[in-house]
Amino acid sequence: MFNRNLNDIDLNNLTGESPAPNVAKVSSKNDVAIMNEMMELDSQFISIMKKRIKGLEKISEEYKNGNYEESMAEVGLCKDLGVVNDFFRYALIKKDLSKISLKSDMAIQIFPIILNMVNCKYDIYFKTGINTAWTILNLFSDPIIDAMKTPLSRGVDLNREEKINKYKIIIDNFKRLRDSPILQNNLKYKEIKNLNLKQFIGEVNFFINQCQ
Repeated sequence: MFNRNLNDIDLNNLTGESPAPNVAKVSSKNDVAIMNEMMELDSQFISIMKKRIKGLEKISEEYKNGNYEESMAEVGLCKDLGVVNDFFRYALIKKDLSKISLKSDMAIQIFPIILNMVNCKYDIYFKTGINTAWTILNLFSDPIIDAMKTPLSRGVDLNREEKINKYKIIIDNFKRLRDSPILQNNLKYKEIKNLNLKQFIGEVNFFINQCQ
């Protein structure tokens, strides 16, 4: 059988960049070939893998062509946590944030997916969901705290009001994430490799308290 993890697809490899350390080199073509071969073994597996291949190819095509915001939009519509997991791990968490220029609208769009991953029973999805949320927290915590602490100016500022409303949604999403039963259970009883959950919760609580 195969000794590859289908959750280790390196989307950065499609751009010609070197793969991350300790990650198997799996190109999109090799990955599809592996899954096609595996599909011959089980008919039920066929429908699952065909769906995943379709979702992966659509997202990675946008990513490969440099359409990073479009690839994020595709992820926001994707229901396959396996595909989302791959994208978040390699395109968002690791090193392409400067390319994607994650905006508050995108953060709001992908947060429901993050919550689904964190509430999933699989540790790999939970870890990726937390790390993705942590990435968003690092990007937005300072501007959101500054905006929430800045006194309102005289008159009507629709742009600022719109921005503040989006920031409030992000704050509420972090509250929901913090209060997730699975997250709280893992915090008390379970350690996940290479994930400092206590530190993450501490930073989330600090962020929420500063925004009040």
